[in-house]
Amino acid sequence: MSLIKTKLFTTKETVLIGIFTALMVIMAQVTIPLGISPVPITMQVFALCFAASVQGAKCAVTSQLIYIMLGIAGVPVFSGFGSGLSAVAGPKGGYIVSFPLAALVIGLLTQRKEKLSFVRILVSMAAGLVIVYAIGTAWLGFSLGLSFEKAVLLGAGWYLPLDAIKIFAAAYLSLQIRKRVNI
Repeated sequence: MSLIKTKLFTTKETVLIGIFTALMVIMAQVTIPLGISPVPITMQVFALCFAASVQGAKCAVTSQLIYIMLGIAGVPVFSGFGSGLSAVAGPKGGYIVSFPLAALVIGLLTQRKEKLSFVRILVSMAAGLVIVYAIGTAWLGFSLGLSFEKAVLLGAGWYLPLDAIKIFAAAYLSLQIRKRVNI
């Protein structure tokens, strides 16, 4: 019987996963608390979209899962240096758990290099943002017992203009990097 050795990730992919996990941790700490919602404004959407469009689906999902596992294990990686299972189970948890799925969608839509354009990247990031908002807002509404309208207002309404700017910047930056660096 022979054992077949297979690598799950190349060295380059492993480095990218580490870099983009660290970027997510750093960007989660860039917060602007809103008095009207338990969910602060962060740079996580930028980090998520940028990472997924540069790395591709497999590495992007992995970096997001590592980010979540670090936080659940008690490392203060979530916004406001939060950590633990209570952070994921609380009102902000839906946004956190949506990140791997959003990364998968963005990564799958942008990993083909031959037809990659700014618009394609932007649309893929908008699709990822819809996933983040849908899961995050539903979770927020359920955890706080909010009506659908109030959950949408508190979970997405205040954030959409800034998130649109973030995905625009992330799309531009990722396209420029992918043009210049073989990732």
